[in-house]
Amino acid sequence: RNNQIIEANLKVSMMRSEKTDEGESIRTFNDLKLVRSFAPVFALSFTAVHFIDEESPLFNETPEGLIDQDIEVVVTFNGVDEVFSQVIYARHSYILNEIHWDHKFVDIIGFSPDGYRSLDYTKFHQTYSARVDGPLATT
Repeated sequence: RNNQIIEANLKVSMMRSEKTDEGESIRTFNDLKLVRSFAPVFALSFTAVHFIDEESPLFNETPEGLIDQDIEVVVTFNGVDEVFSQVIYARHSYILNEIHWDHKFVDIIGFSPDGYRSLDYTKFHQTYSARVDGPLATT
């Protein structure tokens, strides 16, 4: 499509099961602070980046430790379609077995034969190990 999204906002939250002092299980939400959560114009792609530091709810967590907490990461996106002036919304959630540890996304931005920037959606879900070079297919 040639139309772009303006005033794009991205939010990422993590849900997890926690035990109260009384022993009851409750679902809690933790917002994951993003390096960039807003783009005035969303024309190509938007990668959510969250650094796991001492302030992150993921600090000192392991995949095994998160299994017991039944985590789910919820991503919401909204913006305005510049052609139709319609507010658009999108939401997706990821459960633990859909999260790839120590991986990075393959770059999907390139150039078309006529020199324009383009996106290669065939690589959209591909990642590669941050420890070993080379793309790995993912779901």
